[in-house]
Amino acid sequence: MGEWDHSRLQMLLSRYLSNREERWGVIVVPEQRIQVNATRFRVPDILVMADQCPFTPLVKTPPFPSIEILSQ
Repeated sequence: MGEWDHSRLQMLLSRYLSNREERWGVIVVPEQRIQVNATRFRVPDILVMADQCPFTPLVKTPPFPSIEILSQ
């Protein structure tokens, strides 16, 4: 995280997905915290949610999908 390749790929994937939000019925956000159980949280690089999911400051609904970019 914070390196050129990682940041560039995150931006390009986010742009690709967000350009298709309306067609696919999704919302795309980067770096959104999601609660996976009572004590565990994740912050994926890109989170894709169905647009009918409830949106709250802390996401608890399973994503569709979440994307984590691995750096070398």
